[in-house]
Amino acid sequence: MCCWALVEVGIERVVLGARHQGMKRFAPPESTSYGDYTMEKLLAMTGRKFEIVTGVCTEECEENRRSWRPPTAN
Repeated sequence: MCCWALVEVGIERVVLGARHQGMKRFAPPESTSYGDYTMEKLLAMTGRKFEIVTGVCTEECEENRRSWRPPTAN
């Protein structure tokens, strides 16, 4: 859904530091909570395009994502 919103508003480039699939969040390693969904697959399926840049500050982004915890209710 977020990817499609980016397409619809005319974003031309998306920069990704970390990707869930690259972080191997779940077992087996080839699966994630998103199944086999990728932005690239959505774009190919719909014939839409934008540039996807990956690998920018990957270690820092993965560490940030792993350390994030949702707020707890009081």
